[in-house]
Amino acid sequence: MILKTAAIAIALCLSAAASSQAIQITNFGSSTFQVDSSAFPETTSGVGSITLGGNTFGGTLTGIFDPVEIGDSPLVTLTASISGINPDSFFSLVLFNSTYDQTRTYTGFTSGIGSFDTTITLSLDPGDASVDFTDIGGLQFTLVNETDSSFSMTLKSVDAVPEPSVYAFSAIGLAGAYLLRRRRGLATR
Repeated sequence: MILKTAAIAIALCLSAAASSQAIQITNFGSSTFQVDSSAFPETTSGVGSITLGGNTFGGTLTGIFDPVEIGDSPLVTLTASISGINPDSFFSLVLFNSTYDQTRTYTGFTSGIGSFDTTITLSLDPGDASVDFTDIGGLQFTLVNETDSSFSMTLKSVDAVPEPSVYAFSAIGLAGAYLLRRRRGLATR
């Protein structure tokens, strides 16, 4: 009886974890990511990444891609790396829905990005918290502060991540199921 309950709990836990994994919005080096990088003087595309380079930033990288369903995932992460002197620059990442009539703006600082691939969680602009869309079809990346230091920034991917509350509700549900099962077992003895 206990083994059966444990097996059910493990199965529920695995299904909750599988359904709440990060969803890749785009891989910057993907053939489906069409980019307009005219604002950056030195842009190169590699396998799985785009590298932005130059001495003066403040420009915008815009790209479109095949629409991606992100479900109820308001948290967004950026995976990137920086070589050279990190300018500690403010940046914004605007996501467009697949019909390009709604946007959601996320922000961050390059100071959180290291010389190796680093994943940082971006902050949602409070004014965009009520914008509700689940299909993403494009993005705009802007380094807001201009800098004179020479560096390059390699953008790897943007991912949507479920809120931590998803895990909390899964754990509460599993605990409740366990307690009910245990209570029934004690009552029949």
